[in-house]
Amino acid sequence: MSHTSSPTRYVSPDSARDPRPRRSRSLRQLAALATALVLALTAVVTATSSAEATVVGPFVKYSRSWGDCTVVVGTVPDSYLRAFGGTDVTCNHYRSSITMKVDLWRYSGGRWTVVATSGWRTARNTWQASAVTGAYSVPGCAYWDITTTVNVDGSQIYLDYIQETGNHPTWNPTVGNC
Repeated sequence: MSHTSSPTRYVSPDSARDPRPRRSRSLRQLAALATALVLALTAVVTATSSAEATVVGPFVKYSRSWGDCTVVVGTVPDSYLRAFGGTDVTCNHYRSSITMKVDLWRYSGGRWTVVATSGWRTARNTWQASAVTGAYSVPGCAYWDITTTVNVDGSQIYLDYIQETGNHPTWNPTVGNC
């Protein structure tokens, strides 16, 4: 004997208040979550881009032509008034390897000390590359120096900002220029 009756459907208090099927509410929640995630990622990318934008291009700089390349070395303060050292290499032709290191020096206690470094960075099959040190911040005015060593396809150059320019850049990371 066969009994054909429709099964009893349980109605939860939530679905009683919202007559739309549960599935579409889940899709709406998923869509809202996806939208929130996109907005959050956009905010992170924007914040990262703007933070990086403040570290592009030296505040004080020295440029040197070297073969068909130009090497730029300088200090790069950011919007939080921290000091960075930076170097950019731009060549007229693609190079198989551009390796560089930049160091930020601070004069304190009668001696020069490396306070931040980029470490060695290598870019391959390119015509330009950049390196930036980590941030350094200390209250009060200070003398800074920036040195860089650059290797392009086996040739090397070393630049010292103070030796090249005769200038001692001063910078107070907490208030800006001294």
